[in-house]
Amino acid sequence: MEDADGWGLFDDDVGNEVAHSTAAYSTDIAEAKNKRPRSGSSGGSVAAAVATTGAVGGGIAAVGGVPASEHPYFARLTTSSDGIVGIGPGSSDDVGSSLSETVEDLAPIACDMLVVDGARSLAAALRAAHAALNAGDDAARKRSARRCASEAWRQLRACPPSEALLHAHALAHAMLADCLEDADEAMLHADLALLPCPDAPIAALHALAARCDSCCMTRHQTDIVDGPAWHVPKSLPSSPKVPKLTRPINRVQCLELPIARFREQHLLLGRPIVIEGHLEAAGWTACERWADLRLWSSRHGHRSVPVELGVGEADAQNAVLAAREDAEGSIRLREFVQKYLVPANEALLPGGALERAPTGEKVDEWTASPVAYMAQHLLLAQIPELRKDIAVPHYCALGELRTLNVWLGTGGTVTALHYDNDDNFLAQVAGFKYVRLYAASEAKRLYATTAPRGDGHDGDSFSPVRVEAPDLEAHPEFAEAPFEEVILGPGDVLFIPRHVWHYVRSLTTSVSVNFWF
Repeated sequence: MEDADGWGLFDDDVGNEVAHSTAAYSTDIAEAKNKRPRSGSSGGSVAAAVATTGAVGGGIAAVGGVPASEHPYFARLTTSSDGIVGIGPGSSDDVGSSLSETVEDLAPIACDMLVVDGARSLAAALRAAHAALNAGDDAARKRSARRCASEAWRQLRACPPSEALLHAHALAHAMLADCLEDADEAMLHADLALLPCPDAPIAALHALAARCDSCCMTRHQTDIVDGPAWHVPKSLPSSPKVPKLTRPINRVQCLELPIARFREQHLLLGRPIVIEGHLEAAGWTACERWADLRLWSSRHGHRSVPVELGVGEADAQNAVLAAREDAEGSIRLREFVQKYLVPANEALLPGGALERAPTGEKVDEWTASPVAYMAQHLLLAQIPELRKDIAVPHYCALGELRTLNVWLGTGGTVTALHYDNDDNFLAQVAGFKYVRLYAASEAKRLYATTAPRGDGHDGDSFSPVRVEAPDLEAHPEFAEAPFEEVILGPGDVLFIPRHVWHYVRSLTTSVSVNFWF
């Protein structure tokens, strides 16, 4: 939303949040990376990738991006034509490529560190599994690896993860997957080895997952009878759950926003913008492929992903799923689709459950179908095949891509009001989301505090306010906080500057990708 001078409510924070030169954009993109440097940033690596791989759609000034499969972000995890995953240039890992070599390299150090940390029983279980692997005793390996994996998961739930604890967890599941006869169970444990850190540059873990994936894919791909509920909605439902926008965020066609203009008018000034048409112009096949739930249920249905159940982190269903040591907070994509995503789509059909929502139900409540969310997951690190369906927006070349997440869930999922320390592109692949933004200067009126699951390192980055149904007795100043809002539909990309507060609610089944840079 802009005032009469063409400036939005976010401009008050420019002096505090950004210290940049506003000189004209150079034709040399490396010069354009004048963004405030972050600790550990490598500078022009991503810009160099754009120059060498070529931006889809005509280069730096035109619409496009770097195909995710070719992007430096994934360079350390490369898959050859024969399915063997290796570690790309620049990785600091120097472990063996086979599972036995990897265990030999990592397990002794992990055991020593676990003993130092007081986790003696976990260290003993890892040593026993390692010894059984070396002895070729599969029965003993299964027993010890299961004990090690269970103990590691209990500790991961109870305390902040150390590298040794993460290695113990991953190696235990990998050693177990490697010796199981049942392909489905082997795939489960290969996935569980990766889920806490899907981008871990440990070649053996990815090679094991690729091998298990290949075995399961040949067994489980089945034809599914098509129907409306198997497709993410392409239009908004007629429902009170869909808000009427009063303070819309500005929109621009992608062809009207070259990198230079984006940098000067949005990145440097910390001003949000919705970019229309970018995904189609950049050739994102995900817009069609990922909207078809048969892809997730049939081709990738045997893969396990982390899922949050219910309408909040404190939902009892989450605790039950996390406590299951055969799941560790995850479910297979096949179950996720058939138990949650398809029913959510059915609820949106004419005459469906959404039309029969209880009278008086709040706009941010959802009883039409069970709610489930694969939130903020490094899915493209876990399932490399999906990388071919998207491209990293060329705008990200103005920084260093730090994280690429996929978000997949039912209608009714809610991400509480918070801010992030990185600039963010939120790309809406399929379905619809309502997003509300508040400027960084509104922290006091948002009752900023530390995040419930945070360690305090990100500061007071979380708001306890229930944004669309606030308790104004508990949070009276919230009513005075100005905001901007948008409904993101398929193909929209929202730029959320760092430290801008944002709240997100899914209006339908939804697939999104975000890029922190």
